[in-house]
Amino acid sequence: MYAVKTNKSVRQLLGVGALLCAALLAGNVRAAAPGIIGTGSAGQPHFALTAAPGHISQPDGNTVYSWGYGCASPPGSDRFLPANIPNAKCPDIQLPGPTLIVHQDDVVTVGEICEGGRASLAVVAAGRRHNNHWCAEV
Repeated sequence: MYAVKTNKSVRQLLGVGALLCAALLAGNVRAAAPGIIGTGSAGQPHFALTAAPGHISQPDGNTVYSWGYGCASPPGSDRFLPANIPNAKCPDIQLPGPTLIVHQDDVVTVGEICEGGRASLAVVAAGRRHNNHWCAEV
């Protein structure tokens, strides 16, 4: 009878210890959705994006041919947020496209450069109408 109570107490103590270890390890976990700030005057940001073909890595290690948006020219470190991400960059293409940081009531313009052929493109902004259009090869 005494051995059964001891085993139960040890299991409970190990469970509490495991929870404490997990809580201590999770204390410094951070996440961020990096984005870019447009150029132009206040309230009228402009973003220069490029649409290009490329290969996207998949979780199983394979790659898939795809079109995606990227930055036409790399934004300076002052235009990439959050600033505390080391070696942050806007890749040639990414899925989904780059996060554009804007403020409410901004008038946003997006210039596109297509590389690698003719493609049907769409820019989707939550809550806004968008138009599909054709992009001719540069």
